[in-house]
Parts: sequence; C-alpha cells; structure tokens
Amino acid sequence: MPKKNRYLSPNTPSSSETSASASGFSPAIWWTAKQRIETVDDLLKEIPCRSPKAAEQVRVIYAVGANKFQEHELLLDLFPNIEQIYLFEPIPKLVEHLEEATANLDYVRVFPYAISDHEGIADFHITNNLESSSLLELEKHKEVYPWVEKTETVKVQCRKLETVMHEFNLRAPDLLFVDVQGAEYQIISSLTDKLLSSLKLLYTEASTIEFYKGAKNLRDIQDCLNDRFHFLGFSAQENRVRNHGNALFMNKSLAYTLPDVPPDQQHE
Repeated sequence: MPKKNRYLSPNTPSSSETSASASGFSPAIWWTAKQRIETVDDLLKEIPCRSPKAAEQVRVIYAVGANKFQEHELLLDLFPNIEQIYLFEPIPKLVEHLEEATANLDYVRVFPYAISDHEGIADFHITNNLESSSLLELEKHKEVYPWVEKTETVKVQCRKLETVMHEFNLRAPDLLFVDVQGAEYQIISSLTDKLLSSLKLLYTEASTIEFYKGAKNLRDIQDCLNDRFHFLGFSAQENRVRNHGNALFMNKSLAYTLPDVPPDQQHE
C-alpha cells in the first residue's frame, strides 16, 4: 500500500470559536477558543501533530457511513501505517461506487450494511444530496439546511458492528470513524467493553442539538465514553453551523502520548 508524507503543521486550527465549557459540555483537551475552522476534519488533522505516537499505532480503520469515502486520501496522509480499511455503507448506489473505486485496493473491503444497535431490516431515509441520508428522520437539519430534502425511504439491512466483525473474522479497529447522520450514539453505545478497551481513537459526527429526530447529542456520547476515553475536541461543520460537526476521542490508555493531558490524568 502506498504511504504518504505528513503535510500538516502544528498550527493547524482545530476548533470553533466557542469553548466547550461555555456550551455546557465537558472541556476538551484540544479545545482552543477563537480559532477559525477551515474544514470539518481540522480536528482529525491534529492527531499526527499533537500525538504522532498515537497516529503510528493506527493500522486498521473502520469507516461507518462511508458514503463515497471522501476521506480516503486524508487518512492515508495522517496515518502512515494503515494496513486495512473496512467501509460500511447501506445505500446501494454508494456501495456500487465504493466497490468500483476500491476494486484494485487489496487493503479496502466494503460491507453493504447500516451499522446500528440491532439486527434486522429498517427504513432508511434517502435525501437529495445522499450525504444527509439516515436511519433517522430530519429534524433541526431542515432548518439549518432547508435545501436538503428526503426523496425516498428504502429498506436496508441493519447489523451490529461486532456481529459483522465476528462473521467475517475482521481485525479490530484502531480508529473508528462514524458518520451516520444522527445515529452515532446507537452504534457507540452498543460496543462491548472488549472492543472499547482495544479501540485507540474514535472520530464521530455529533451535534449539540437534535439535528435528526430522536438523535442523542454530544453530551450523551461523552457520557457513554467517559470511563475509557478522553474527549479531545469538537470541530463544527462550518463557521455558519456551530452546533453540528465532529468530535474526537482517544483511549485513556494512550494519554501518555498527549502533551496536553496533565500527569495526574495520564494513568486513570
């Protein structure tokens, strides 16, 4: 597999202009107030700069809600030792795209499932931009992005992540990348202690409001992960949309790689 050199500088911006504590959430280790966001993945880009030892340990990546896997090149840049990438995507036309795009990449494998907290068939709501499609109905999303509309509802196969892992004998993830439009908590809360203990990094879409109907928010995800993971930060979707974006968590076992973590928190 081709490797790429890191191109990031330590000054890459990593957060929105509002602090986590001011928003009512637990302070994030990497949160820096009053920095302008350039892209939604700015927080992810901080990993090789602030914790190169953690980046080097990422060998297996799971992208749940892969869409067209637009992050492929970025992940190759950030994590120099990638050996395997597993993609999970339930929309048939996107599954076909992923299979064609990765046909010659022996380190990538595609699974046509909607990962969730249960097994079975479920309604999946397709939107006109595809990227906002979800197991959940649009809620505040309709106010923030009024041009995005549901176009149809299809049936998809839901699977628990660890059920698929065991069935296909998949390697456990070092980085779990979750982007399932409001259903992130369903996945994260269903992970077993065994998987969470081995997981090094979790990068997930999250909101501070009910972006999708019935969706849990960032605080709920923090509470779910608090025992095992440090909350490193939240990067908003864009400066116009401050209440929806991505959150980054690191296993506390890797706290020794973080200069930002006080010594008394490095061995919890």
